[in-house]
Amino acid sequence: MTDTAAAPAPTITCASRDDPATVLAGMNRDGVAMIQGFAAPERMARLLAQLREAYPETLGSGDAPADHIEVGTGRFAFPLPVAAPFDIEDLLFDPALTGLLDTILGDGWVFESLGVVIAKPNATDLRVHRDGNWLFGGTGIDKILPPVALTVAFPLMDFDEVVGRTAFIPRSQREFEILKDPALFISADQPAGCCCLWDFRIVHRAEQNRSGKVRAMIYATVCRPFFIDYENFRKGNSKVVASRASLERLEKRDRKRLSRAELID
Repeated sequence: MTDTAAAPAPTITCASRDDPATVLAGMNRDGVAMIQGFAAPERMARLLAQLREAYPETLGSGDAPADHIEVGTGRFAFPLPVAAPFDIEDLLFDPALTGLLDTILGDGWVFESLGVVIAKPNATDLRVHRDGNWLFGGTGIDKILPPVALTVAFPLMDFDEVVGRTAFIPRSQREFEILKDPALFISADQPAGCCCLWDFRIVHRAEQNRSGKVRAMIYATVCRPFFIDYENFRKGNSKVVASRASLERLEKRDRKRLSRAELID
């Protein structure tokens, strides 16, 4: 009898910003990967402080902004403008990220939504879900297609087992069934300054916030130009917002990435 090596267990690939090949391999295989050291933790701390100043009630004990979507008990998301004082173009258009997105989604990709996700203290585990549904439901073709949309997440603080992380079932982007066995979920600490990417089709859930403080992260939906997220927003919700001044500072190619943005002065 010939011994055969066991297949490696699914995991969440973590690699530095200088190792895009490893990040890309993790995305292609598992549907999720993390760029370590993507941004300085101090940069994310400044952003968090700016958010607290701009939205004191939201990042405290108050209510969500009027333009928000509920994403679970004690959890909501609201649009973050690409505008002063936030000016997050350095994150959105960092070559370590855009190079990966060009490879995964083609160089015509755009931002479909951009905002902040908040989990209040004691927010419970989020339901098991995918961020989007199948393009061609019932045909069986979706699980062999390349990604059409990704979520890109920038934690604004260290996400650990106390604050809560995002848990994934790696490789579930190739499974039609929503798998819910707790043993299949894998979590990894997501420190401030990392960048986490996942396929819209992957099964995942956010963990409970046990920290007693507000958990906050910036997220973006990036997609091929034909894709529209028609499931996660109510009529009238803003998906992407940008100031004219911020757009004018961008190169033409990057402005096109924000072509769906609602403009503000």
